[in-house]
Amino acid sequence: MRIKCLLILFSLAFGSCLKAKKSPFDISSKSPTSSIIVGRALAGTTSTSSSSSSSTTTATTVAPSNLVYSVTALQSKLIPGNTTTITPTITGTVTSWTISPSTLPPGVTFDSTTGVITCSPPIGSAAFPLTNFTVTAINPGGNTSFTVPLQVLASGDNVWTVISGVSGQDVGVAHGGLMIDKTTNSTSLYTGGQVIGNMDGVTSPAPANLAAFISKYDLDGNRSWTRMLGVSGANTNGPSIQVDPSGNVYVTGDTSGNLDGNTLIGSPNAFVSKFDSAGTKQWTKTKGSSGSYVSGIAIAVDSAGNSFLVGETKGTLDDGAVNTGAGDSGLTFVKYNTSGTWQASRTIGHSTGGTARHMGGQAIVIDSTGNIWAGGMSKSGVNCASPDLSQTAAIFKFTSSTTYTGTCTGVNTSGGNTFIFGMAVDSSDNIYAVGYTDANTFDSITKNSSYSAGVNYDAFLIKFNASTGTKAWTRLYGVSGATSTKAYAVTISGGYLYLTGETNGNLNSETKNGSIDMFIIKYELSTDTVKWTKLVGSSGKITVGQGLTFDSNKTMYGVGATNGDLYGTTNSTKPNYSMFITRFVQ
Repeated sequence: MRIKCLLILFSLAFGSCLKAKKSPFDISSKSPTSSIIVGRALAGTTSTSSSSSSSTTTATTVAPSNLVYSVTALQSKLIPGNTTTITPTITGTVTSWTISPSTLPPGVTFDSTTGVITCSPPIGSAAFPLTNFTVTAINPGGNTSFTVPLQVLASGDNVWTVISGVSGQDVGVAHGGLMIDKTTNSTSLYTGGQVIGNMDGVTSPAPANLAAFISKYDLDGNRSWTRMLGVSGANTNGPSIQVDPSGNVYVTGDTSGNLDGNTLIGSPNAFVSKFDSAGTKQWTKTKGSSGSYVSGIAIAVDSAGNSFLVGETKGTLDDGAVNTGAGDSGLTFVKYNTSGTWQASRTIGHSTGGTARHMGGQAIVIDSTGNIWAGGMSKSGVNCASPDLSQTAAIFKFTSSTTYTGTCTGVNTSGGNTFIFGMAVDSSDNIYAVGYTDANTFDSITKNSSYSAGVNYDAFLIKFNASTGTKAWTRLYGVSGATSTKAYAVTISGGYLYLTGETNGNLNSETKNGSIDMFIIKYELSTDTVKWTKLVGSSGKITVGQGLTFDSNKTMYGVGATNGDLYGTTNSTKPNYSMFITRFVQ
């Protein structure tokens, strides 16, 4: 009986095993999805089915991977008025995209079908703080994510800064020494100055003397090339820069040597050089005066590529242009065509009763009718000094053929010295001039800083009416006490004037960063108000602004010299001065 029971139990157990072995993949009694494993990434997961005669295996979708948005730190800084498109790369298929947080900066859109981020904040957008946005790519097999940092910069915020110098030497930058190409896309910046020694890997033609340099940068601060002008054993200063509509670069300065094969006449001589956009020199011309000097200080270029040089001389030019104020400097005006052929020269001077009246040009602009306006200083009552023998800020009008029209405008001073250093012209041909004065009153306005001749200065902004050149109004900017504020350049963009220069005070209630700071003032023409003032500097150091320009997207760029670090960019040559270029939001 015991054996029989064991046989029965054995039979039951054996039969049960046979039944399980008969259909090991039979899921006919289960839910169709009960065997799927739920998780973030399902790579390699499979589902199976079988019938009595065959079986089929189907792979599920592999989760996407390797999601990347190639976003540089610069691209993360969104500039109002500019458009940036940020496109992902990814491995695998994606059925949908998400972004978190979902509140995006103004003007930023996210495409949930493609994952593309389009950034186009409008001009005037409020600042949006730096925020990390998580983008997730999804398909039925899982998902993958990538973090994209974005911020919207406010008006006046810094975008990038580059610094270039020469070890053990100071780099000088000409006032107004920053220009943008005048082509449709405005993709290049040009700047220049002078330095002793090799710069940017370029061997100086005058190793122990000053040589002029010209550098080209793209709008992200990458240098394209640097060129140097000089003569061994002689100093070459400059340059002031202009760019024609074809992207050719014209520079001016002065040299004490036989520059580029030209013969020195007197010393120094003014020079004008033309380069194409690739940095290939086209020609160099010099202008001298026997037994005297001719300086090249500022240059303008018309749409045909004619270049107009302004400066000063104490002598008579080699082409016969006579300084009638012999014994002191006269304002010099010279024209070359696009091929470098000299066209004409003029010199304005004045001498009465044996007393010479100093005159000189520091800035130049061309209005829409082709008239050329030179700005500088005059001590001649016949030529707009007020009073006679005072150093008076003045502008002078010439025709495109270099004829002096006799039209000049000076600004009344009460003693002291006043100089124009920068000019701009608006679409209505009104002219704006900037500079500085140590006069106690300037155009009947009491200056802000203390009265101390040759020590305490206020910057000024003057508007002159179109065509007539008559003065419309004057503004002074300075800081009370023993301070000095000087303006060197002005430019116009979108109904605003932008001034730059230097100050050693807390200008317009802004706190300075160093001992002397570069200032930028944004002035709204329609409301006659200062919209903002920005001070740029480095603790305990000196930073001087020498020029401003704008690209076609109305982004602002500044140039100058500093012996400190700026915006986290190291000046490797400090305590010597290096050139800097810095980009701001308008």
